[in-house]
Amino acid sequence: MISLNVPGYKWIGHNRKNVHCKARRGSGGVGAFIRLNLYDSFYVVIQDRSVEGIMWICFKGKHSDFNFSVAICYLPPTDSSRPSDQEKFLNDLLQQVYSNQTKGYTIICGDFNARCGSNTDYIEGVDDIKPRTTIDTTENYNGDLFCEFLSDTNFAMLNGRIGINDFTYISPQGRSVVDYICVPYEQLESVLDFKIMRMSDVINTLNYNPESIPDHSLLSYDIKYPVNVDEMSNHYANEVKIKRNARKIPDDFLISDEVRHKVLDAIEKIEHSVYLDQNVQNAYDEFHKLIINEMETKLPLLQQKHLNKRSKSFYKPYWNQTLQTQWNLSSKEMVEI
Repeated sequence: MISLNVPGYKWIGHNRKNVHCKARRGSGGVGAFIRLNLYDSFYVVIQDRSVEGIMWICFKGKHSDFNFSVAICYLPPTDSSRPSDQEKFLNDLLQQVYSNQTKGYTIICGDFNARCGSNTDYIEGVDDIKPRTTIDTTENYNGDLFCEFLSDTNFAMLNGRIGINDFTYISPQGRSVVDYICVPYEQLESVLDFKIMRMSDVINTLNYNPESIPDHSLLSYDIKYPVNVDEMSNHYANEVKIKRNARKIPDDFLISDEVRHKVLDAIEKIEHSVYLDQNVQNAYDEFHKLIINEMETKLPLLQQKHLNKRSKSFYKPYWNQTLQTQWNLSSKEMVEI
């Protein structure tokens, strides 16, 4: 199993089981990098990896009832050297959609090697769906099957329908649209924006010079995220705040051999985040995580005193025992009344 490491993210993959005998770097599969801060708000569960080339990941809200599932797909082209059955692939995906779409917001995305041309992903005259603009007029077998699949499941592609349309595959051999993000018809209104970013533009933005430029573009979109404010407030109000005694810092704080190794590793990740990603937040998160782990290991808990809210503090310069006695008497009279 191949594991990838990107600071600030966790990799979840679904590799092909059968590796081609001539493959130099494995035989591919599908996967996703999950941003670590999503784990603060969601339980992330692998929902289904039963079909090669399809992986479902479910995000269950921790502090709200908002759940969503993402299907990450790769459908090989018809002329692929690897045997593939396009009709069976989409039929399996169809069955999975029916099983998972009742569990919350649903997203289908990936490389389908489908050139849809002017094919529609809805039934004209029946479905009230905004038509999409087309920049890739070529159609192929995968595209015909894919549009039929979308129409059967009442899903619509965001490409050409929201935001600025562009090619998703760009290489010296040509340009095409083969990568898609699709959502159910009724969820189109919750989509705020959709973007297709060419990898050359992404690399220029990061000021990074890779050995080669990927030929597939980066697709992203924004959705409305419904949040129950009362549930969030109750959750954070009920959180137990743990305090550490910072006055009892041991001599080996942040200097033990194990921690020194972690510090060097954190520095490397921070440099990687700032230099390659220009992501200061990731760099801060790595440093913050290191300090918190060391504090939890080395610093004792601070003993918090539970004071009677009605008692007055003796640390006030104007307060003395006589006033305290009068305060106690008045408090007793109030209770009796």
